[in-house]
Amino acid sequence: MQIIQNTQAYSDLISGILLFILIQCTFIVIIFLKGYQTQNEAYTRELTKEQLKNLKMYTDQLEHDQIKLRGFERNYKGTINHLRSIAQSRDFEAMNHSLITLEDYSNSYFDNISMQLFKDLNNVSNPYLKSLLISKLTIINQNNINCHFECRDVVNDISINIFDLIRLLGISFDNALEATKYQPHGEIRVAIIQEQQQLSFIINNTTTDKTDVSEMMQEGFTTKKHHSGLGLVNIQDIKKKYPNLFVQYRKNEQWFNLNIVIIK
Repeated sequence: MQIIQNTQAYSDLISGILLFILIQCTFIVIIFLKGYQTQNEAYTRELTKEQLKNLKMYTDQLEHDQIKLRGFERNYKGTINHLRSIAQSRDFEAMNHSLITLEDYSNSYFDNISMQLFKDLNNVSNPYLKSLLISKLTIINQNNINCHFECRDVVNDISINIFDLIRLLGISFDNALEATKYQPHGEIRVAIIQEQQQLSFIINNTTTDKTDVSEMMQEGFTTKKHHSGLGLVNIQDIKKKYPNLFVQYRKNEQWFNLNIVIIK
C-alpha cells in the first residue's frame, strides 16, 4: 500500500483487485459446475445400479411365475381328464363339485400371480420410472398387501426433472407401504393417467391412523408408530421447485389419497 501511495498507482490497484475477483468468481463457478456434474453422475450411477437390481428382481419373479405356470398346466390337464371321465359316467353331482373345485383353484392362482400386478408396465417408457414401479410393486407384493396398479395410457412426456419425480414417488410409495404393512386387510391402489395437458399419479392406501393431514405435514412427524405421514415435508420441498407441480392430499377414516399432477 505504501508503494502504491508513493507511485500513485491507484488505477492499477483497482484493476488488479477486479481481475482477482473475476478469477475467483470464475474459479468458484467452475468448481460448482464440476461438483454438480459429479453429483449428477453419481446419482445416475446409483439409479442405474438400482435399475439392474430391480430388473433382476423382475426377471426372478417372471421365472418363478413360469415355474408355477408349468405346474398349474400339469394339474389343469389332469383335472380336465378327471372331469372328462366324470362326464362319461354322467355323475352330474360329482362333475359340479369338480368344476367348483377347479374354479376356486384357478382363481386363487391367477389372483396371486404377479403378472396381474405388472400388466400395464409396458405403457411406462421412461426406464427410471419403470424401474421404480417394478421395485415398489414387488415389495408391496412380497409384503402380501393387496395392490392394484393401472396405467392405461403410454407415459413418455415428463415435464419435471426425472430424479425429483423418482424421489417424490419413492417417498409416496414408502408412506403407503408403511401405512398398510401391519393392517390385516391393507390395500394400495396406484394409477397413472396421461392426459393431453397433464400427467397424474394417484396413490391411495387404506389407513387406520386418526392423525389429521395438516399434522402429518409438520416437520418432525416421523414417529415409528405412525409412518403414514413420513416424508410429506420432503414432498412439499420438492413441490416448491416447480410451478407446474401440484400435490393434493385427502384423508378420511378409511383411505389416505395422494394426487400428484404435473402440468405440461
